[in-house]
Order: sequence, then C-alpha cells, then structure tokens
Amino acid sequence: MKAAYLVTETEEAAHFLKQLLPAELLQEIEVVSAKKKYSAVSLAGTIMSVRSRPVLLVVDADSDNLAQAKEREQALMGYLLPAATRAPYQVCVAVPSIAIIAQTFAQNPTAAQIHDLQQHPLVQRITQFLSSAFSQAS
Repeated sequence: MKAAYLVTETEEAAHFLKQLLPAELLQEIEVVSAKKKYSAVSLAGTIMSVRSRPVLLVVDADSDNLAQAKEREQALMGYLLPAATRAPYQVCVAVPSIAIIAQTFAQNPTAAQIHDLQQHPLVQRITQFLSSAFSQAS
C-alpha cells in the first residue's frame, strides 16, 4: 500500500504534477485523478476513510482572487473532516489554475523552466506535505 495519496481533479493536473515531483517521492505515493472537482473531493474523502492514509487534494481555484481561494480551501477542509482518520490531510487550491501553470509544460520546457516550476509555491507545498506524510508513515 502506498504511503500517501495525491488526488487531482483532472488527468492533466495529475500528469503535470507527476513531472514536477521528486522521483523518490513518486515511488511512495499514488497520484489519482477524477473527472471534475466534486468527484475529486468525494474520491479524497473515500480514500481517507477506507485507506487511512495521508491524502492531499489539489483543485483549481477557478478564480484569481486569493481570498476566495482561501475560503474554498477552508470549506473543502471542513467538508473532508468527517472522513478524516488519524492520517493527515491537506487541500491545496491552485491560484492561478494548474492549467495556466502547466502551459509551460506543453511547450517542451527547458531544464531551467522545469526547475522554476518546481519552485512554484503550489508544487513546494505539495512536496512538503507528501514528504512529511511519507516520513510519518515510515
């Protein structure tokens, strides 16, 4: 069984994040995608309650407004709370959207561009949570 799960709302987001996360981390986690945001939230809750493993849910903000994104993040954290076990969980709301961030990837990015994308706050937050979850599971 994997140490943690990364849940996204689209295949594209899952593919994009797999390209940016460290290889050693990807060996220990499972990246799963849903067809849309609410399916991703439901999937994350199901994994949390059935697998009792750390879960990170990544969804688009659908807005550039940081206050709205923070509200959405807090609402989703509250929605997932009943499914929470002792395993940690986190919600990351992407501002700007993952699709916008990933456009660089569609253009055959250089090593420098990939490095820059790996330093993006969203990717850093994902890496930190999953690394911490993996360390706790070991």
